Amino acid sequence: KEGGTSHFTVDELLENVTNYWNSNEK
Repeated sequence: KEGGTSHFTVDELLENVTNYWNSNEK
């Protein structure tokens, strides 16, 4: 990925959180 930071971008974090909630909301 581009960027020299090992931290998530806001977009990536948001996507991860959304996927997390979606997979746990059964």
